[in-house]
Amino acid sequence: MNYFCTWSVQNYLYGCGKADFQPEEAEGATGAAHARANMNLENLLGEEGWARRFYPAARGQLYFLLDDGWDVPQSADARWFGALVPDAGRFPGGPEAPWERLSWLNQQVKEAGWRGLGLWVAAQEAPALFSAAAGDLQAQERYWAERMCWSERAGVEYWKVDWGAHGQDWEFRARLTRWARQYAPHLTIEHAVCQGPVNDGPDGRLREEIAGQEAHLLLEADVLRTYDILQPLSASQTMERVGALLHAMEGRAPKGRALINCEDECYLAAALGLCAGVMRHPLRGLRCKGDMDPAFPPTADDAKLRMDEVARLARWQSVMPPFGAAEEPVRIDRRVLRDSWRFARGETWMSDLIGQELTQAAPARISRGADLPTVRCEGEPPFAAASCHGDCAAIALLPRTQRRRFAPLADVEWHLPRAVSALAVFGCYRSLRITGLGPCRAWASDLLGGPSVALPCSQGTLALSGEQIRAIGLASATPGDASAPGVHITIEKGDTL
Repeated sequence: MNYFCTWSVQNYLYGCGKADFQPEEAEGATGAAHARANMNLENLLGEEGWARRFYPAARGQLYFLLDDGWDVPQSADARWFGALVPDAGRFPGGPEAPWERLSWLNQQVKEAGWRGLGLWVAAQEAPALFSAAAGDLQAQERYWAERMCWSERAGVEYWKVDWGAHGQDWEFRARLTRWARQYAPHLTIEHAVCQGPVNDGPDGRLREEIAGQEAHLLLEADVLRTYDILQPLSASQTMERVGALLHAMEGRAPKGRALINCEDECYLAAALGLCAGVMRHPLRGLRCKGDMDPAFPPTADDAKLRMDEVARLARWQSVMPPFGAAEEPVRIDRRVLRDSWRFARGETWMSDLIGQELTQAAPARISRGADLPTVRCEGEPPFAAASCHGDCAAIALLPRTQRRRFAPLADVEWHLPRAVSALAVFGCYRSLRITGLGPCRAWASDLLGGPSVALPCSQGTLALSGEQIRAIGLASATPGDASAPGVHITIEKGDTL
């Protein structure tokens, strides 16, 4: 259920190569308008199009998701949001019928090697096409059933339902999910509680009512996205949102798959069994005045230098796919860590934050289906996330941000509740000790591929130094990529090596 979303690269393309580019043009509604203007066939599927250039090692397991702008005219006439008809001006040369135009785009995306086409969807009926009275649920069902049938017929399997007239109407969102199961059984609907990019509860935490609303949605939904964040504080903001939602889901019995999408925090997704909505892209150095990109500022946590993380996530989730929010018991650390960043112009699309220092807080550790790992560190510790599900387990250490991004090295111990056949280790460590494996033999490799290295396993315990994790987990790294290590450990029961 992972995808690459085009929104950030749509925004970045504006101003590339222009000496008079002003960073404030990429902020707020103005930046969104520029982003919509870059949604077109040439940018997507031309010879140098994003679908043909991005993520060659991961695209087979990612949907290529067209974000905001694909179904509205170049003028971005608001009456067309929610039309779900690929705009003929943006996508010339396609068939006339809506479902055939979707199929035409989907086929090209698949031919480029992606899992398929995904669609951003406004949570509303397009006023240009829908005139029924408010509350006419039969007319509303006909409207959405038609569009779901278009997607089913075209082979489109993923909708990202975002803001719109019904964006905060939980019953509308539940109806969409039910209608999709009836009219388009191969279509997955992603929902969200639309919110700003700041956790604005007490002490920089997520407001409790938001987690409650998300949990209410997730009782019916197949996927819920934790929504927009600010990249310099991505780890802390996303840890907080994921932890709050998992806590709110404890003891509940969802009707659907109840998967959580944690946006672009890839190693957190890998470690906790979550989905990812990837927004980072490899385009760099094309804007004047410092190449500022509000989504991925090079002065902060430049995720565009860490593209290998996406491929490692995709490889690991072919072994341990994402699992539902209520499928494993959750443990959340009572210790809270606080990260902070002072935003300069060009480091955020949220104008009100420029010149302000923002502090965001999150639990230090989260685990699913296993005990919390023990983390020992001099000074500030990293965030830690871990899960054990089925025959697999994964653990990650995530970086901190306090005026800069840094990865504290820690000694980590983690006890598994049972033996597993596959382990993944993400991030930078001083040392890692995993117990509970039973008699076994183990081999490790970079999740990107390459040769395997035999690991000693004594009395059901694996012990790795930070240097070993780095050497193995970066063995097949792309030259120049700054991703943290990602190790795949295969385990066979039996005599130790």
